[in-house]
Amino acid sequence: MLTIFVRTIILYFALIAVMRLMGKRQLGEMQPYELAITLVVSDLACMPMSDPSIPFIYGILPMLALLITHVALTFVGQKSQRFRKLVNGKPIIVISEGNIDVKALGQTGLSVNDLMASLRAQGYFSLDQVEFAILETNGKISVLPAYSSGEVTCGDMNLPEKPVELPYTVIVEGRFMAENLSLLDFAPSKDEIENKLKEIGLEQKDVFILTITQSKIAIVQSYDGQLSSINF
Repeated sequence: MLTIFVRTIILYFALIAVMRLMGKRQLGEMQPYELAITLVVSDLACMPMSDPSIPFIYGILPMLALLITHVALTFVGQKSQRFRKLVNGKPIIVISEGNIDVKALGQTGLSVNDLMASLRAQGYFSLDQVEFAILETNGKISVLPAYSSGEVTCGDMNLPEKPVELPYTVIVEGRFMAENLSLLDFAPSKDEIENKLKEIGLEQKDVFILTITQSKIAIVQSYDGQLSSINF
């Protein structure tokens, strides 16, 4: 039993290492060959875990071989457009100028219900809201909305533009994230932040999340759901 436990832990970390080296794509973003390699690697790791009679190396070597295969395919795909198209396929336009391309849809294996479900998931409930829809090689559908259904921007309304700032998380579940504080240009001290929290009746342990932008504005949510804004 102890042997199986130890082998499982080692193979688990080996599997994580292989998956990390393969990249950070999510399952829904994988190309077909990437998904195939992921499934096979997982299966190979399971066999030595469940059967102690299978030599440990029989699980590690195939995973390394598949990792090398993945790296090689990715490298060749980056260099050769023809190879990339052969392995990954190519995007297919399934809606053109507001009309479903029946022939193209049939080639993809998608039904009309599948297509409409994907459109609804992106907020488009009617075909007249969509100008173009493209089935990408990773299986996702990209949508170019019709002009009448596009989002209104500040430029459309002649409103002055405001810079978009990245908020840095400084407190999470009552704990300070010191490394994020150093990313701020004005870098408030821990004491300064605690004093600001006291002004709104909170202590560090009461804070569920606190973020700060470079413009010295902090947004705080406490564990009881109270949302506050603080200026430094």
